Amino acid sequence: MEFTYQSTMQLPASYAVLSEDEMVYTVGGAFELNINAQDVLNFTVNVGVNLVRMLGQAAISNTIAGIIDMRNDGLTTMGAIEHYWGRQTPVGKTMTVVAAGFAGVYVYYWARSAIESFLSIYNDMRNIYNESEAKNQAQAAGTAALAA
Repeated sequence: MEFTYQSTMQLPASYAVLSEDEMVYTVGGAFELNINAQDVLNFTVNVGVNLVRMLGQAAISNTIAGIIDMRNDGLTTMGAIEHYWGRQTPVGKTMTVVAAGFAGVYVYYWARSAIESFLSIYNDMRNIYNESEAKNQAQAAGTAALAA
């Protein structure tokens, strides 16, 4: 029985033996970092937008949960809001306004996204309808030309 690892190794003609130290100079032999300013800017903008959205979403859900809890305890909606606002310190009131700003930005982004989605679907449907009508008119014109 012959063991294949005991025979001579045959390599392709374009093969070049490199030491481990030489691999650093070839592609893939060392860690290469390609970052440009546009990528950094895109990443930073995405982080900022996502942070504002998450803070806004958290502010809305916490506010609604708090009002629901106070309503379950017997307060009216306005009574719950007055109770919450009246027990705040000046710093707490400032943070409430900031959180409300984040919530407003989140609602704006959500509404804008919903409207853009609706308009996109509407435009796609309108384009399909127009193409269908143009195709039907062309077929009708072709049929009329053949009949004449």
